[in-house]
Amino acid sequence: MATIPPRDGDYRRLAAFSRRRFLAALTLGGSGLFLAACGGSATATPAKPTTAPAATTASTATTSTAASTSVVATPATPVATAISAASPVAHATPGAASTALGKLLGKVPKIAGLPGQNGIWFADVAQQKRNYGFTDITSIEAFKALTQEQAQRFNNTVGRLPHADTAGQQYAALPDWQANLGFTFWQIEREIMAGDPPGVWSRLEGAFDRATIEQALTGKGYQPVSYHGQAYLSRYADFAVQLSDPLSKLVLARYNRVYLADQAIEPAAATALVQAGIDAATGQIPTFASDPDYAALAAALGPVVGVIILPGDQLYQQ
Repeated sequence: MATIPPRDGDYRRLAAFSRRRFLAALTLGGSGLFLAACGGSATATPAKPTTAPAATTASTATTSTAASTSVVATPATPVATAISAASPVAHATPGAASTALGKLLGKVPKIAGLPGQNGIWFADVAQQKRNYGFTDITSIEAFKALTQEQAQRFNNTVGRLPHADTAGQQYAALPDWQANLGFTFWQIEREIMAGDPPGVWSRLEGAFDRATIEQALTGKGYQPVSYHGQAYLSRYADFAVQLSDPLSKLVLARYNRVYLADQAIEPAAATALVQAGIDAATGQIPTFASDPDYAALAAALGPVVGVIILPGDQLYQQ
């Protein structure tokens, strides 16, 4: 029976592309992944693009009216406190598109270090499953029940979305992820991440059992930390990796801090990152949806299932 294979290398591994080769790589996503560029001043080598799945709508190469924004597209401290603090009241973000991408851009904190040279990665897993008739594939058992042809189609469409490093895709067919973290890749419906390792912020949305995740993490030694009326879970120092710990060995530093909201998980490697996510949710700091370039880009793209938004300078470097 076919199973989801591990990712071929790391999607976020850096590679030195010439402009010609990089732009050519953008066109390889013939089934529809968008790679977009927003204005920025990054000077690092571009992140390695990947082949990925179909968008909900087809589009041709477009230039946004937002300044310095272009689109290249192809078709189709710990204290004793309760962990389960109430989720923050959502604040509307001016200019945010009403699409799934626009809404999640309204969750990404606009702070130093984000989006980084790797940009912002977004995947609408639930929509892509609906697109290809895989709505019911929400467990490894359901996936294993697919025919070989169906499993390959799932891998080529859902599996090739630009998944967040924190999603656990490479452990989708193994029990390790759920045993340590209390949820599985199969429960994820939408993902967004920004930043360069190890300073990556991400958010996973889906059919999560918050109590189960809390129990799994606190059972591994995580402690609640109070912050601005909210509570997140913390273990180890910022960016620390403890390879003697099975969970840390599994996720490295990516889950050193975990904020649990209703039907959402925001993991990060450091305190400043997870606190920034909470501040963004409560309207204390701006998000990328309030940036005119990103807002215009999200509106121009419309509904998409996969997008990588890179700093504009990445398209013009050797």
